Amino acid sequence: MIIHDVNPQQQQAELFFEQLFQQLTAEERIEARSKLPGEGQPMRRAFYADPKVAARNAILLGRREEVYVGAAPRRWEDGTKAGVSRVLAIWADLDAKGSHTRESRTGQLMKLLLQPSIMVWTGGGWHSYFLLEKPADGPEELQRAERIMRRLAAGLRGDPVHDRTPILRVPATYNWKYGEPRPVVIEHYYPDRRYELEELAVWWLWVPCMPSGSTMRLRISSSTGWPVMAESASPRITKLVCE
Repeated sequence: MIIHDVNPQQQQAELFFEQLFQQLTAEERIEARSKLPGEGQPMRRAFYADPKVAARNAILLGRREEVYVGAAPRRWEDGTKAGVSRVLAIWADLDAKGSHTRESRTGQLMKLLLQPSIMVWTGGGWHSYFLLEKPADGPEELQRAERIMRRLAAGLRGDPVHDRTPILRVPATYNWKYGEPRPVVIEHYYPDRRYELEELAVWWLWVPCMPSGSTMRLRISSSTGWPVMAESASPRITKLVCE
């Protein structure tokens, strides 16, 4: 008989970290932060070289604290923008508040032509991740990833977590913001659903048209399968036409 010594919560956190922090180099670290519930509590920071150790400690802390993780690997223990080594996913933070409910936010995501790879319900909204076929690294690609996330956040009316440094909640921990703790859970997990950075950059030019139910005049390239402007012979999109 095989006895598994990993609990379901830790397995969920490990699956999550496995996708955001694949094959860390010797200098790369996972940045985790935690704090006790309530306003004004100090945030503590730790860095890990091993995703499984990071997952285990997140679950232990998550029994009584708010736990977050930097969504991209850091160089050594540098949690600044300059310390981000590469980005393995594009993300969006969609709160269910104001005019938005869980159902309306889910509908927004399900209507996207490119579906999220991972969707984490935080107890108060969705953290959605679009895994990349190849990590974005180097100044130019990292800046491009940020521009894509800014476009997505604007189009979906999401929170401004579109730079490369945000800390987001860890699955299988708890959200203590609302009094009674709410579970943070992975609701959708499709690790094989991966995208090229260029693919996301091209498709998501149309996202800001979505809230009003607008449409675009686009044609699909037979060679790439990506959209190009119907009025242009060039595969480069030069403008967006919303009707």
